[in-house]
Amino acid sequence: MSGKNGSFRIGDLVTRGDKRGQVIGGAKGSWTVAFYDDKGKLGSPEAGIADAHLKAAGYQARMSNSGVGPLVEVAINAVVYAVIQKFRKSSQTFGPRFMSFALADAIYELVAKHFVEGWVPFLRPDALLRADDNGFFTSGDFKDAAKAIPIVIIQELASMVLPRQPKMFTHILKNAIDAYAAVAVGNIAGRFASGQMATTEGASPLYRW
Repeated sequence: MSGKNGSFRIGDLVTRGDKRGQVIGGAKGSWTVAFYDDKGKLGSPEAGIADAHLKAAGYQARMSNSGVGPLVEVAINAVVYAVIQKFRKSSQTFGPRFMSFALADAIYELVAKHFVEGWVPFLRPDALLRADDNGFFTSGDFKDAAKAIPIVIIQELASMVLPRQPKMFTHILKNAIDAYAAVAVGNIAGRFASGQMATTEGASPLYRW
């Protein structure tokens, strides 16, 4: 569910009783939802489902049904961040800044994202219909990269406990620029990879950042 006003959005993961599904169309008061079977595949969509019959899916469902798995996303972002550090003459490729970013990104994707998107729903772009994904760039890739803000905040906090880290906020602007670039490029790569894996029967017709 997006926000505290009780409204759903296309792409939201929901439950109805003991069934877990995804909103793939419709509008407030009359949603079209496809529910997952025991093998994790989406069945035929059901239209005209009222808000009152749906509940927002919990943490576990959101972590297991993103566009790409959270661990894959963290790995992609880390690789891109390492490349950025490689081209920074003053930074080690896998030095302290890389380690603090990788840790912060993992904490965000695996733990904080579920809660942050509930409090600040605009951080998650609208879901993209895969059939309309014909471009290399989409606005959602860059909008979703705004999560670099909470990631950098976590990164700064991590600098307090990780070894060989600079003082807090010493390089916050540089960290923010690098994090945004890494997440944006990682989103493009992750969306492409997800598209290649979503050709199987029962895959979601939507890409959800």
